[in-house]
Amino acid sequence: MNNSEADHLYSPPPFTGFDPNHFEDEENDDPIPAIIEQLGRHERYVLYHYKHQKLVFVDKALHPDEIASAIEDEAYMYEFTFGMSDQIEVLTPYDDYLYLRDELLKNPFEVARKPEELLLAYMFCLCKDTREDLWHGHIEKCQNSLEYIGQLHIRIRDLFRSLHELWLRNPDELPVSHDETAYYSPVSNQIRYKIDPDYDNEALSSIGRKKTTQLTEWHQYQFKQLLKTASAKQKEKWKTVSAAINAVIDEFEQRLSQQAEQNIQTFERGRYDFAQFYHLTAERLQRELDNNAWLIDHPINQERRELAEQKMKYLKLLIKEQNKLIKSKDEKKSLTKDSYTTRTLASWINNDPELQNEIIFPKK
Repeated sequence: MNNSEADHLYSPPPFTGFDPNHFEDEENDDPIPAIIEQLGRHERYVLYHYKHQKLVFVDKALHPDEIASAIEDEAYMYEFTFGMSDQIEVLTPYDDYLYLRDELLKNPFEVARKPEELLLAYMFCLCKDTREDLWHGHIEKCQNSLEYIGQLHIRIRDLFRSLHELWLRNPDELPVSHDETAYYSPVSNQIRYKIDPDYDNEALSSIGRKKTTQLTEWHQYQFKQLLKTASAKQKEKWKTVSAAINAVIDEFEQRLSQQAEQNIQTFERGRYDFAQFYHLTAERLQRELDNNAWLIDHPINQERRELAEQKMKYLKLLIKEQNKLIKSKDEKKSLTKDSYTTRTLASWINNDPELQNEIIFPKK
């Protein structure tokens, strides 16, 4: 990893993920076991995606949090396969992470079936580089690389969660926040649907509607929380829906106005960050094309290399898209809504019987 990678790594509002020091034993002065453990976890995240791609009979879209949980549950596979080779149990090829790792080392591009998955290939290559540094005894360099990889891992997980929830969010879960919507949602919108064969052109207009709905759901959630808090604070219910709205509307609109301003900054920061991520990914994967024996320009590698070269073209498109989005007034406009009509606010209350019972006196 070079300095430019660390320089361009922005930390957006806090999200879940691995703390780089989470697995270190404070009583153990040897840093190598912790380095190996952290590398294994980052690699397993990539390999779990890779494994799921190979399970062609699986048609269920995995939630990103399920993947993170599965990595923890299956952590023993990595060590068991390596350390108990003389007593190995029968495992399916897809549960053998060492086999999957060896296969992906031949061609990291193979895990990138969708545009955003190119970042998985990038993270996998960084893990490969860190293992090489560990072999040569560059411990401090490994620790610095792992800090960067850990933050990249968090960013990729949150990106995948955002893309997943854009289409498949559980209505019982909390809505996606305005920060996440602004930072992640526009990533690879148009380019994804032009190069991903699983989607057609109608997704272009559909994704715009979904993003607007996503932000509205977050505003609706905040409005209802304000009503509940205000009602609890005054220790009594309102007599009418109009009275409830009037009690919180000023604070609600002030909050939306502040968030709208923040959204523009977060949106631009996100586009800049992902343009840099894709740029660094292109640089690192170009090294694979130049140096990987399974990808060098040779007749036996022709099909594999052509696929990799095509994905390098996709990276250039993704970088171009992010730079274009930074200047997009239409994308920014959808993130700046700072008010709703009284009729809309009343419908949010009237269509939620539980909320009505909690904050409005029943009619006599």
